[in-house]
Amino acid sequence: MIGARTMVIVLGLVLTSTNALASGNAHKHNAHGHSLTQPLKEAVDPKVAEYIPNISTALGVGFGATFGAKQLITDGSMGPNGFKLLFAGLEIEGEVDRFFRYLFLFNFAGLEIEEAYIATTALPIGMQIRTGYMFVPFGRQNPRHIHNWNFINQTLTQTRFMGEGKFAALGAELLFDLPLPWEMQISGQILDAHEATHFHSSSFATVEQTNAGKFDGMEDFVYTARILNGFDFGKDFELLWGLSGAWGQSPYKGGGRSDLYGTELRLNWIPTPKKVAVGMTVEYLIRKMDVPEGTLLDHGGYIELDALVHPEWMLGFRADYTDVISGVMPESEQLWGREWRAGVSTTFVPTVFSKLRLQYEIRHRGSLSHAVFLQLEVGAGEDVSYQF
Repeated sequence: MIGARTMVIVLGLVLTSTNALASGNAHKHNAHGHSLTQPLKEAVDPKVAEYIPNISTALGVGFGATFGAKQLITDGSMGPNGFKLLFAGLEIEGEVDRFFRYLFLFNFAGLEIEEAYIATTALPIGMQIRTGYMFVPFGRQNPRHIHNWNFINQTLTQTRFMGEGKFAALGAELLFDLPLPWEMQISGQILDAHEATHFHSSSFATVEQTNAGKFDGMEDFVYTARILNGFDFGKDFELLWGLSGAWGQSPYKGGGRSDLYGTELRLNWIPTPKKVAVGMTVEYLIRKMDVPEGTLLDHGGYIELDALVHPEWMLGFRADYTDVISGVMPESEQLWGREWRAGVSTTFVPTVFSKLRLQYEIRHRGSLSHAVFLQLEVGAGEDVSYQF
């Protein structure tokens, strides 16, 4: 109780200082979402300022009402009914020196570290090494923090294949920016899967779930790889295409394996000046996993359309689908057969520091249900600025 009370007091102090700083600088920095330490950076020597960390805070509250569902439905963020504190985040990031940078993100709503890693900044041939606790860069949805979602809840594929909340782990990453006519990044990760290191995944086992129940070989790590391509078409269009893969042990059969693959496309039309914009995302995932009854092969995908119809208004549409291709599902609340969902959202964004969203969805999971969600988000700092 003392620890929780202390954290609440600390959060209160942080948000109080945030409001004081934001009220004095909101008009000046409203279009850019500068760090809360920006006034300090402007007041000191530039050589010193570059090592002052950027600090951001964000607070989100949601309300949900579900009608017609015969079972409890959650998606890692919003519950089925009532109010929920979605997030209360404090992010600190900055440069250590000319060789390293760091990021620390703590969510007071779940009393957990979301990300905490160190990354290099000066390696040759476009190489970067990152190590620490991080969201796994698999697909488009998983690496994005909740305040950058276009809907209140996660996609069905995110919940089913990544995990409720996130696919995250302690590990290390090697990344290369390749010198090609288009932008290309390739990266690979090795991830620790111990429960004690807060490994989060619905597709891969923790070390404690294996036959040995402890680390006894390289097969106990989870391995991931990703290729991300970026193409510009003229000055207004951009296309992102990614391929991802992950390999580890099955959470449903000791000694069994689990393989996960995905691909995603994101097409943006962002004219200058950006008073309107349109984006479309298509993502597909397929998984092969050993289960007690043999091998399970399931898949899923979604399509999402986002439109900035006014500098202060966004509209969104999303359709999700997941299903089993072959095999028998283990008895688990985390896995379902065929499931689909469609939803629309309207978001009012008066400034980069606040957001009000209304969302409706219809869903079929064994039976038909409807849901209405409302979200209010406020924050200040560089990271809370929404990027279309």
